[in-house]
Amino acid sequence: MKNNIYGNGFQFVHSPVEFDKFSDKEILQYCLGATLYMPGTKNILDKILNRSFVGLSSMVMCFEDAIDYKDLGLAEQNVLNLLRVISGEIKCGRISHSEIPLFFLRVRDLEQLISFTKNLDSDTASV
Repeated sequence: MKNNIYGNGFQFVHSPVEFDKFSDKEILQYCLGATLYMPGTKNILDKILNRSFVGLSSMVMCFEDAIDYKDLGLAEQNVLNLLRVISGEIKCGRISHSEIPLFFLRVRDLEQLISFTKNLDSDTASV
């Protein structure tokens, strides 16, 4: 991922650098860039895999106020599916960590976070 892909003629004090989730904290702290905020129920897997979000640096999938409490299970399953599929695509070499945005999850509370993470495995947690 690289921020500011459109401003090629702009003179920066420091040129933009490539980054992904494995970059040093000193780089990542400045890498939110264009952030997409959406409910966890929104299915955008195909758009991520097709690289439809040009310039998207990070995304937040919300389990809190962007969805009704009754839809929490649906949102969690949607996000888990997204993580599983992207993990598989990374393993097969069809997409790389540098081609996907940084993922953030906005949880309702500690209990929900603990419950959600019990459904992760090493592959989905690595996305």
